[in-house]
Amino acid sequence: MAMTMSSYTDEPPSCLGLATAAVLRAIAARNSGSPDSEWRAFLEEDLRRLPADDEELRVILQRCGWSNDGFSATPKLEQLRLNLPVWIHCQALEDTEQASARHEFERSVTKFINKVTPRNAKQVAMEFNSSEQWVFGEERVWRLHAFASLLVRSFVRVARYRPARGSLFRDLSILSSQVSAVSELLLRTAGLRDALDRWIFWLLGCQRVWASHRLSICLAYHRLMQSEQGLGMLPSAVVRNISDFLYPEVHPVQHDVSALLPPHALPTEVAIVFGHLLWSCPSELWRCWGTTAVIVVDALLSSGGDEDVHHAGIVLFALCGRLQREALPGLAAQAARQGRQMKSQLKSFDAIEGFIRHRVTCAVEAAELLETTLAARSVQAASFF
Repeated sequence: MAMTMSSYTDEPPSCLGLATAAVLRAIAARNSGSPDSEWRAFLEEDLRRLPADDEELRVILQRCGWSNDGFSATPKLEQLRLNLPVWIHCQALEDTEQASARHEFERSVTKFINKVTPRNAKQVAMEFNSSEQWVFGEERVWRLHAFASLLVRSFVRVARYRPARGSLFRDLSILSSQVSAVSELLLRTAGLRDALDRWIFWLLGCQRVWASHRLSICLAYHRLMQSEQGLGMLPSAVVRNISDFLYPEVHPVQHDVSALLPPHALPTEVAIVFGHLLWSCPSELWRCWGTTAVIVVDALLSSGGDEDVHHAGIVLFALCGRLQREALPGLAAQAARQGRQMKSQLKSFDAIEGFIRHRVTCAVEAAELLETTLAARSVQAASFF
């Protein structure tokens, strides 16, 4: 039966379709040299939530050794792929113009991320930015978020298997050259940095914290709308845009991109990658990401969980270190305040031990050093006059 484009773009992917996409990613990862333990763990993570919603898929996975939310042994991927009846439909989907273009875009992005260097970054970024890969309309939004997801996945893989020498965020950090090179494209491509910010917010769980704030805005707007005062005089669309600007929600396209191109990144790994971005990005991006870092740390600290404090510590440590090198108006005082808040929270968390406590302690010390430096500069400025 002929397959139409609308049948795939208007409906969410089926469980069989998502399972097939996960198997294809595992095959690609295995063929590129990823260890069996890595691609198997990612495959199990992608499949874990699917069998409960699809009895046919559950039976297929059980035939291939699936039990207790995982494979009893390393699965034979070709056998698993052929057992999925949706494979025929995926072949038909790949023949469509949009799917083919998206596959080509994924290959181009992967090649760009892997090949770009600080030496050729300007030329390569200019060519990629002016290429036909960046289209218009809704498809452009999809591609911006797909690039962000692939970028996070690539940076996480590098940071995970090639630890930095010495301090995690030194100039010799193994991600410094990659960040410097990719930054050229982030500066040239409208909307790409915003898309990357959305993924950082989502993967670190900021929206979970901001949900109550968005609800407060909605309640205040509803109350003031009755009396036609203040915020209530604005159109609902404007209030929605204000709320999304202050407390960004997960973009709907992120769920679609995550199903097809998951970043495979844990929150701790995302915090480390964001720290590298803060540490090594050019000044143009630093002026934006410095403020973003303060917003992220505030959200994670207000959550109060020990894991969130850990992730906030990673980001705050990088933020304070960069502020020591390159100050931004008003941010040093906010970072110092966050350091004091983190120190007070650390005292009440007996469960934070070992390396995690060490990281948080380092962040607190970095904030205290920044506050001392800020005070010394103020004294010097006063004595000068």
